[in-house]
Amino acid sequence: MTEKTVSTPAPRSPALPALIPGEVVVRRSRIHPGIYWKSIVVLCLGLFLTLKVVNLGLLFLIVGAAMAGVAWVTQTNLMLVLTNRRVIVRVGLLFWTEAVELRLSQIESVEVERMIPGMVMGYGTVSITGTGQRITRVPYVADSNAFRQAIDEILLKREEEKA
Repeated sequence: MTEKTVSTPAPRSPALPALIPGEVVVRRSRIHPGIYWKSIVVLCLGLFLTLKVVNLGLLFLIVGAAMAGVAWVTQTNLMLVLTNRRVIVRVGLLFWTEAVELRLSQIESVEVERMIPGMVMGYGTVSITGTGQRITRVPYVADSNAFRQAIDEILLKREEEKA
């Protein structure tokens, strides 16, 4: 596991929050393109229905396009970052944003949930449980197992240093 300092955030992504002096980014996860699978299914169904029932097909095309738009906004604005001191999750757009910052010392467990589409396409939902029963879920994480493993490595290293 290599640690790297933050110089500039990746393009098409929200800026990183201010880092504490001495804090470095260990892993920055991206949202998998599999986030679009549901909208693609609805769009294909809309194309098929347009051949049989035009009005219903157009409705499905509009709904599928709206779903793809929501997926794009989610993919470009959802951020999951692991530093050597905390996990940062930020979601939102312009006037509405929610940021969750969990110190590594407050994390009780990290779970990866993978349904059949996620297994096939290679993404998972990362669920981080903090003290006080706070559960933060981040869907469609492309490198979900690697993210969990990076957190485990940092926490195990800290436990070994304490002992």
